[in-house]
Amino acid sequence: MRQGLLEAKGKYRVFLDADGSTSITHMDRALKLLSDGADVVIGSRDIEGAYIQIHQPKYREIMGDMGNWLIRGVLGLWQYPDTQCGFKVLTAQAAEQVASRMVVDRFGFDFELIILAKKMGFNIVQLPVRWLNEEGSTVGLTGPNGFIQVLIDLFKTRMRLWAGKYNIKNK
Repeated sequence: MRQGLLEAKGKYRVFLDADGSTSITHMDRALKLLSDGADVVIGSRDIEGAYIQIHQPKYREIMGDMGNWLIRGVLGLWQYPDTQCGFKVLTAQAAEQVASRMVVDRFGFDFELIILAKKMGFNIVQLPVRWLNEEGSTVGLTGPNGFIQVLIDLFKTRMRLWAGKYNIKNK
């Protein structure tokens, strides 16, 4: 993700889940938000106007909700109920400044991107999305993109923030 954000060209940089959980059709609304002054638009399945067309299995929804509460608490991202939604659009400036500081290679890059954008003073706007679960997800408890690895990356991100490793001034 980081490399893609840095090597992409153009006024905006977008990424969305490869499995099609969120649709590219959200781009019209995202572009409107960017033209109205947003620097970063993050999709959310947990704000008014969002619609879950096909739900994940209940155990995955519970794990996701618990993980999001922990992420929000550890990083102080209470205003963002869905840090892990795979739909994000950034201006070129935000993408370059944020991605150049990112270090997480796995699914923790989502919350790392948001906390860095917030700390750097970028205007982050949430966009309610229509989302549908795609069967065959490989996300689980363990493994390189598992829940446990995301938690490890979360606490490493918190430690890097405390230690000033991202080279940003807190706002």
